[in-house]
Amino acid sequence: MTAILSWNHLAQKIEKKRFCLQDDLINRITNIEKMVHKLEVELKN
Repeated sequence: MTAILSWNHLAQKIEKKRFCLQDDLINRITNIEKMVHKLEVELKN
């Protein structure tokens, strides 16, 4: 029983980490897109 509980706890930790990594990745991609957009605007001018 304890093994199952700790396994669930571990699974939840991994899931949380995965969500954090996803958020981080989305933020980085968004920042890159903003930078690219700024460069495009600067190149047009």
